[in-house]
Amino acid sequence: DVNDNISSFSLYTNEKLSPRSHAWLYLTGASIAGLSSFLVVEDKIDDFVTNDLGDSVDFVFERNGADTFLLVVFSISSISSFLATAFYRHRTLRQLLTKGLCKTSFSLEMVVSVLLFALWCGALRYLFDPSSGVRNGIAVISGGLGGLPGDSYSPGHVWNATLWFSGWLALGLSSYLTGDLIMATPEKKRGAYIYGDECADFPRTNIEPCYYFMAMVFSGALSAFSIEMRKGDACAGNLLSSTSFCVSSLMGSVIGLLCGLFALMGLIIYRLDQMGTFDQWGSQRGKNLLIVDGILSILLFVLNCLNVGFGTSPGGQGTEVGNIFVS
Repeated sequence: DVNDNISSFSLYTNEKLSPRSHAWLYLTGASIAGLSSFLVVEDKIDDFVTNDLGDSVDFVFERNGADTFLLVVFSISSISSFLATAFYRHRTLRQLLTKGLCKTSFSLEMVVSVLLFALWCGALRYLFDPSSGVRNGIAVISGGLGGLPGDSYSPGHVWNATLWFSGWLALGLSSYLTGDLIMATPEKKRGAYIYGDECADFPRTNIEPCYYFMAMVFSGALSAFSIEMRKGDACAGNLLSSTSFCVSSLMGSVIGLLCGLFALMGLIIYRLDQMGTFDQWGSQRGKNLLIVDGILSILLFVLNCLNVGFGTSPGGQGTEVGNIFVS
C-alpha cells in the first residue's frame, strides 16, 4: 500500500486536513501579536512615565488586576493555539486532539476552543472599554495626555491598533472554532477528512452552524456597543437623541438584536435536523431546509447592509474605525 511508508507528519494520499487547522494557525499569530504588543507597550509606557513625565503626573501605569487577566488570556491563547496547530501536523496527536473524551462527544479540541472563546469574551470587555480600569493593555481610549489614556475628547478612539486588531481576530477565530465544533457531526469533528467520504462531503444539511454562531456573536457585539453608545452622554436629552448619530445607534442596536435572533434560529434548526425532527418531510426535507436557510441568510444580509449603509455614512455611529465599525 502506498500509505504504509508515509510519515506520521504527512497526510495519506486520500486525506485532507480540516479547515480548523488553518484557524488554529491564524489564532496563534493573532494571540502572539497581541501578547507581544502588550509587553512592548507596557515597557514603553513605563519608560515614558519614568523618563519623560517624571513627577509631573499623578497617575500610575503599573500593571493591575485587569492587565494581569489580559496577560494570562494572551498567554493561554498563544500556547494552546500553537499546541493545537502542532497537534494537527502529526497523525497520532491529531487523533488525540479530535477524538471524544471518555466516550463522550466532547473532544479536547472542543474543550479548548470553548475555553478560549469564553476567555476572549471576557478579555475584550477590558480591551474595548475605555472605562474598564485596565492600564497597560487597553486598546481603545476616550482621550489622552500626550497620547496616553486620560481626559475625554473622542469616544472609542483606537489607541493600540495591534491589540485592537488582535482582539477582534481572536474573537472571530475562536467563535469560528467553537461554532464549527459545538454542533458538528462525528465526521466533521475529525481532524482529517477522507476524500470520497459521503458523511463528510455530503452532510444531512447544507446549513453551516459555525457561520450562524459567528453571526450571533458579532450581532451581539454590535447591539451591545450600539446600546452603550445610545445610553452615553453623546445621546443624552431629547435634542441630542434625535441626531442622525443617535438614530443610527438605535438602529444598530435593533438590527444587532434581530440578526442575533435569526442566527440563533439557524442554530436551532440545525440542531433539530440533527435530531431527525424534519425526517417526516421525507424527500422534501433537503429542499425545505435549503429554503429556510436561504431566507435566514437573506434576512441577515439585508439587515446588515442597512446597518452598514446608514451606520458608516457621514453622521452615523460607525463613521470612524472602531468597535461599532467592525461589528
